[in-house]
Amino acid sequence: MIVRMIRNKLRLIRYYSADRPRSVWGRATNIAFAAALALTAPAVWLVDRAFVLRVSQLHITGRLYESADGTVWAGVVPDVGLRGTAGDDSVMSGMFQLAVGTAHHGWPFESSRRHPGAQLGLDLFARGEPQADVDLPADSSLRAAIELALLEAGHDEAVDVWQGEQPAVSHRLSAWLANGVVWYLLLSYTAWFGVFLSRFGWRVVQAGRHVRQQQRQREGRCVACGYDLRASEFSERCPECGTLAE
Repeated sequence: MIVRMIRNKLRLIRYYSADRPRSVWGRATNIAFAAALALTAPAVWLVDRAFVLRVSQLHITGRLYESADGTVWAGVVPDVGLRGTAGDDSVMSGMFQLAVGTAHHGWPFESSRRHPGAQLGLDLFARGEPQADVDLPADSSLRAAIELALLEAGHDEAVDVWQGEQPAVSHRLSAWLANGVVWYLLLSYTAWFGVFLSRFGWRVVQAGRHVRQQQRQREGRCVACGYDLRASEFSERCPECGTLAE
């Protein structure tokens, strides 16, 4: 009894594991899934380059002070508690604003961040009109005072972007992998659905052809070209196209 059960199990294993000829549609499905896998990485890369989830803009505003001896210092609003360290003779000499833009790329998850740079705006009371996108020299005392104020206020990343030390593009590997999984599923489903629609359309065409052939056969005509075979009933083939008469 046990030996018979084992033999039956082995027979079933051999039956289900045997190689069987695959249909055209089965091969088409395998090719479609392989194509979806091959297109996943280019799709994730292209979406990361072209699709912008959102754009965030950080505006940091601060005040500029100057003491009687010409010392310049700055404080980020509202963090201007360092005023006492510059002396009681300090006066407010202007305002500054640093704008740092960040573009978040990728879909559905944020896979990279791009920093186009930072723009500094100055409103120095002694110069009158405010200035936009000011490029201060690296050895400028005003630049050093603003950088120190930003660092003390905790805006280290903004300082790195302003100084050009922040990479223009920062990637997130985990988001890239997650986007790859999502895009593979989407492309695989699209490929499978395309094969399904093609197979369904082919079956509709075949069904219509079969109905048309049956109708021609009932009417005594050639199933291939529709030629009237009633006058040539002793011929085995259609005199028009040569199809074997059924």
